[in-house]
Amino acid sequence: MSLLIKNGTIISAVNKYQADILIEGEKVVATEPGLINKPMN
Repeated sequence: MSLLIKNGTIISAVNKYQADILIEGEKVVATEPGLINKPMN
């Protein structure tokens, strides 16, 4: 099962940014801005 979170907030040790987050099963497989506009397999 896949879950796409649009415009989520990513916080790391060095920065904070907005991006789409793709989760498949129990793993985050992609985090990047504009992910929703890319084709999904």
